[in-house]
Amino acid sequence: KPGQFDRDTLPTDGIARATGEDSLLYSNGPQWRMQKKLAAPSFGKTKLFQPEKFAAFEKTFRKTAANRLDILREQQASAETPDIEIELEPEISAIMLEMLVNNFFGGTVSYTEIQERYVPSLTLLIAHMVTDTIAHRFNGPLNYFTGKTKRINKAKEDFEALTDIALAGREQGLGMWGQFKSDATDDQLRSNIRVFLAGALEATTSFAGWTFTHLARAPEIQEALYDEVKAMDVYDPDNLAQATVLRQTLQETLRLTPSLYFLPRQATVDTIVNVRENQTLHIPKGTHVLLDVWHANRCEDFWGESISGYPA
Repeated sequence: KPGQFDRDTLPTDGIARATGEDSLLYSNGPQWRMQKKLAAPSFGKTKLFQPEKFAAFEKTFRKTAANRLDILREQQASAETPDIEIELEPEISAIMLEMLVNNFFGGTVSYTEIQERYVPSLTLLIAHMVTDTIAHRFNGPLNYFTGKTKRINKAKEDFEALTDIALAGREQGLGMWGQFKSDATDDQLRSNIRVFLAGALEATTSFAGWTFTHLARAPEIQEALYDEVKAMDVYDPDNLAQATVLRQTLQETLRLTPSLYFLPRQATVDTIVNVRENQTLHIPKGTHVLLDVWHANRCEDFWGESISGYPA
């Protein structure tokens, strides 16, 4: 209930050291609610789910995907076998980061620079944020002696450059900046932009990567999805709403393999929770609580054969 729990920043210590604490991810209480109120309108369906917004995303996505497919066809033509193995995640990351920077923030960065400079730097930093959270005392000296600190510092410089690019379109209202109304300075927004670039890249890459993984294990659904969208020339909210197999595939991916697999909270007061009949759970003030999204989405009581006809 309101006032019983607050957002727990403990799991994001390493992220805060890399992005800054003045962000939606790390801040708490009134500051978090204020920032959320400022940011929320830009992400509402009435703002994002508009044909002209989809058209801008689609244009970039088509161009990038077509270019990557042309390169793949050239490799197949020159190879002794048509079977070519590629690492999928870096390809997805590059496309997703291009969409974020160029479409969402109205920036201008070449695909080559995104793929060769910014994606490797962000990938290194995201991994560093995780280990910095769980092993901060030992991680610093270890990175220094192994020479990794130099690479991390270079990645941070690239991260700052990318943040500058994302902020550059604000004054002209490029991308989604035209929907963002705030008197906050660019410097006050930097932490949120860093969190957005790293967090959105990680989440969307994970989402797309898991979608392909699940489809690879269910070729009959992959074929049904292809048949559903192969003649779709325009991607807009109406067409996507009619693409039932695609929508169900994406929803099942989020259920089985959510990008955010737990929600951290901290008890602000002693709290009693009614678990079931005649049974309560006492949560003392200050307790760290992880809401386990991953396992809740696989719970037989809510998703199993008695409910859906299929194993959770």
